[in-house]
Amino acid sequence: MNHRRPYRNGIGFAQAAAAPLIAGSGPAAPFVAAALLAAPFVMKLFQNVGKGCGESCVLTADAANQIEEQLKLNLAAYMKSGRTNAEQAAALQVFDAYWQSLEQYCGQPEFQSTKAGRNCINDRKRGACVWKESGQCWNWFIGYRDPIAQDTRPTELAAAGVDTPQTTTGEHDITRYIIPAALVILALSL
Repeated sequence: MNHRRPYRNGIGFAQAAAAPLIAGSGPAAPFVAAALLAAPFVMKLFQNVGKGCGESCVLTADAANQIEEQLKLNLAAYMKSGRTNAEQAAALQVFDAYWQSLEQYCGQPEFQSTKAGRNCINDRKRGACVWKESGQCWNWFIGYRDPIAQDTRPTELAAAGVDTPQTTTGEHDITRYIIPAALVILALSL
């Protein structure tokens, strides 16, 4: 049997329902009644103020999660590709475009005035050490950009005289990420 609590945050819905009776009569009655009806919702808003969360937390976390999924796909596609110089450059451009979109989104003044908005960028930027993996600092640059940027295979292929085509074909075709990255860059430049 599912039991629902008849109150939230210490203020009962019964109290809110009785607000018109509690308010009494007079010129301020509608305002007092409205304030009493809104009390449960206002309390919920104030609970999150000290935590730096709320709507900004949800919006910035959603944006970061969506972008992170794209960064994972970008890294995986690069690692499965022929890992040529052109593919390396394209994969780095994709990372940089997504990073720039996160900075612009979470860097909006309404987010930068909140802890969630500031952490959206600060926790993921180069040099950040909020997360650790095997005792080592981890951030988006360490996890998603550096494996591409520090890959020596394209240089080794060129030194060995292997012709490095501009793109690969088939299931490892990294060009499918170039168009979304170009659209992100275009949207950011508008």
